[in-house]
Amino acid sequence: NPAGLRRIRCFREAMRNMRLIIIGGDVRNLCLAELAHAHGHDVALIGHGENDLLPGGEYDAAALPYPIAEKDGCAPCAGEAIPMDAAMTYAAQGAYVFAAKPGPALEAILTQKGCIRIDPSKDEAFTMENAAITAECALCAMTARARECLFGAACAVVGYGRIGRALALRLRGIGAKVTVLARKPAARATARADGMDTEPIEGEHAGRWRFVF
Repeated sequence: NPAGLRRIRCFREAMRNMRLIIIGGDVRNLCLAELAHAHGHDVALIGHGENDLLPGGEYDAAALPYPIAEKDGCAPCAGEAIPMDAAMTYAAQGAYVFAAKPGPALEAILTQKGCIRIDPSKDEAFTMENAAITAECALCAMTARARECLFGAACAVVGYGRIGRALALRLRGIGAKVTVLARKPAARATARADGMDTEPIEGEHAGRWRFVF
């Protein structure tokens, strides 16, 4: 609708040449800082030790760790956790804040400052692509640790949400024998429709699979 289109245009305009502070997180936020800087934004980064880009003044937008924006009132990061109230002093009044699953402390700060929260987990395209990348990383982590091949191995995937499904399909694609353990009958039905063996998550499973995800 026209009002929605105007809001999108305003948002895109606000995202041009913005001052962005990136708070905590892991190596993904380091990559975000590099990308934002390459696009001409004024970028600050805190919570990453020697890689920090020290902030000055207030910022038009703040990006918090994904997927958890807050834990015990702090932003988790590579080093010591940053208290959320201290971190958010850098966000200007009415700033855009990129945060998924904020806790009550952060929500109170956002309300007080009139900030606009943008939750990337509400974007289905983002969550699907994130699931695919997470599944790839899980396979990489397992093969780096194991002495055996996943090909031909009995594997269990616990849960069949976006990530579980992406992982099970990739395991099957490289020749693993995949069983999906899921609590919900609908999830097991989806897995069976995808050609997986399934079992309820409840019950005795010890020693039945060589790899468990």
